[in-house]
Amino acid sequence: MVKDDAPYMEKYTGCTCLVANMPGGGGLLALNHTFVATPDGLTIDMANPVMAGLAELTENPGVKYKMAEFTHLGRVTQDPFFILANPNSPFKTIDDLLTKTTPDRRFKVGCEAVGDSVSASSCVVGYAFDLSVKVVAGYPGTSEAQLAAIKGEVDGVGCSTTSAVKFTSAGDLVPLVCMSYERDPALPDVPTIFEAANIPKDKEWIVDVYITVTKGGRLFVAPPGVPEDRAKFLADALYKVLHDKDFLAEVAEKKGMVVSYLSPEETKALYTERLAGLLDKEKKAIFTNVLRERFVD
Repeated sequence: MVKDDAPYMEKYTGCTCLVANMPGGGGLLALNHTFVATPDGLTIDMANPVMAGLAELTENPGVKYKMAEFTHLGRVTQDPFFILANPNSPFKTIDDLLTKTTPDRRFKVGCEAVGDSVSASSCVVGYAFDLSVKVVAGYPGTSEAQLAAIKGEVDGVGCSTTSAVKFTSAGDLVPLVCMSYERDPALPDVPTIFEAANIPKDKEWIVDVYITVTKGGRLFVAPPGVPEDRAKFLADALYKVLHDKDFLAEVAEKKGMVVSYLSPEETKALYTERLAGLLDKEKKAIFTNVLRERFVD
């Protein structure tokens, strides 16, 4: 729950909503807390499933939850991820990225921690096209990793649509590719990874896995085992919030955010049927290696 949502959830639930910020681990602490909370419908969390899903898939030791086991309440929005680059680097277009990396001149991407959402897109593309990529971890947070790309300490960074629009409109960074099946209306001139080049057939699966995880966007979850009637009550209230004209106008004005609702059944399916159909034991091991080891030295 965030402050902008609370008054509207109060409106449609008739309850007092208390917002408790719980920083730590890029959101992992809050998710771990929610996962073991009493399943009475009184604790909910607006999760970042990109970070959460990648951390779970790559077996981050800080993960104590399973995304498929949460009580899903619905998705608020989806922000496709982009790979952005410093305009003074050799990599100004997706073609540059695909043709100019060498073992002596790797595409350096900054991040907070190995395997996080800021570096994952570049690692996935690096594996899919056999590119020379270098993950530079250790920045205090996402903002610092983005600033490192702007300053030229690294070549690029991965970020969601909202940040991509901000950085590209200011001329701080240039967009190379959109990691999605469709172009993003916010940056319609940026090609998708599928338009940019022919992905080798035996590597398509890793791009599909990555995009499936990012489709979680921002979603609300409650602890596993919330009684069905309470879960439905919360999901219905969230649906009403996300279709409230005043709420939509407020988030559009304050955050430039476009609501992209997805039902609880659809969000849960991303972490059950969809990922299960894409990842066997061998591919999960490859995915983990690509995000956490292959491009780190």
